[in-house]
Amino acid sequence: METAALMKDHRKTTPLLAALLTVAFNMHLSIGQSAQQESTKNDPHLSAGRLLANRESKTPIGENKLLTYKLEEVDLQKPLEFKIRGKTHRLSTVLRLTITSESISGAHTIWIDDAALPRVFGLGAHAIATLIYDRSILRDGAEISVSDSREFVTLPERLRLPKELLSTIEPLSEEGNSIVGIHSLLRIAGSVRRPMIQIEMRTNRPFIARNALLQAQIGKQIFMAGGAGRAAGVFLTPEQFAQLKDGAEVIAFYNSPDRSGALAKEIWYFGRLNKRMLDR
Repeated sequence: METAALMKDHRKTTPLLAALLTVAFNMHLSIGQSAQQESTKNDPHLSAGRLLANRESKTPIGENKLLTYKLEEVDLQKPLEFKIRGKTHRLSTVLRLTITSESISGAHTIWIDDAALPRVFGLGAHAIATLIYDRSILRDGAEISVSDSREFVTLPERLRLPKELLSTIEPLSEEGNSIVGIHSLLRIAGSVRRPMIQIEMRTNRPFIARNALLQAQIGKQIFMAGGAGRAAGVFLTPEQFAQLKDGAEVIAFYNSPDRSGALAKEIWYFGRLNKRMLDR
């Protein structure tokens, strides 16, 4: 009789226990989903943004089958401060540039004209994106390109910016920085004489000695540079100089040429190359 009673009680308890476990599991799942949604909402890489500009294309280009772009403004959970070209900026929003594709994977750099944006992240199998803190790299009509170890591809659609965004973009310059001379010279090593061209630069923001090499980016080409105090220079062969585009942007940097603004303290902007300065 006792055994029968126990079995009867067990039959009553089992459905109740199953129901309690189901409720607990659903509550845990709901809490997990809420936490994930909150995390996504606060992450500028993933959170919803306000559309500022986009273009549509159904014709893929390049090995990555690139299609088009969209530019969004995303709210930051907390304001962030960045020192960009010697000035402190407090930001409450960030721009997110997304490149869509039929299929894309691997490491990439996104370019806006000569501005490299290597901090690229994936958004599934059909898009990559990057965050932009320094709006001054944007220009209405700028070229948008994507590069990886295999190719460099420029989208057919130019960047088109709305008037309300254009009004928030400061001129791209750094006070006190300039290219002060471009000179031809002859480098002599023993019996070898090699013609070179030196580009001299001056800055009001001194180069600080560190365990990293100073480099220069002119247009989309990167060269080793030398710098100390308020002076820097880069030596090019006549062939290298000839290949540079007149009007190309010139920067010096440590570690990375990232122009997003995230590493702006490591970048010095010197304006645009004027080839007519050669030997003047």
